[in-house]
Amino acid sequence: MKHIAVIGSTGREVIKLALKAKYKVTSVERTIKQIAIKENLKVVKGDVTDLESLTEAFKDVDIVISCFGPANHRKVGNLMSVGTSNIVKACEKNAVKRFVFMSGFVQADPKEFALLANLVTRIFRSYW
Repeated sequence: MKHIAVIGSTGREVIKLALKAKYKVTSVERTIKQIAIKENLKVVKGDVTDLESLTEAFKDVDIVISCFGPANHRKVGNLMSVGTSNIVKACEKNAVKRFVFMSGFVQADPKEFALLANLVTRIFRSYW
């Protein structure tokens, strides 16, 4: 049975689909919230800014799916670049063969973004 790690609480739908498909799932969350206990589901505390927590969370994992994002879109800083770099390093340390990065940036409400990001989002939406 394949073992998937899903990073971020916005990955709830991915977790549901993976469990339905009979995968073993580890949900890696910065803040562990109440979640219904399900067969083949483990919830662990981890933060994309903390390489060691990710390295520990990815033990015996085959696939990592990233669904993390900033809590405040106006104060993203270097969260995405640092977080993604740490995920890749933790995958390498655990010989994880697949890493999927999902982003909802273009789907988010541009009013939440700083001026430049708001403009870029509107341009992307009008192009596609």
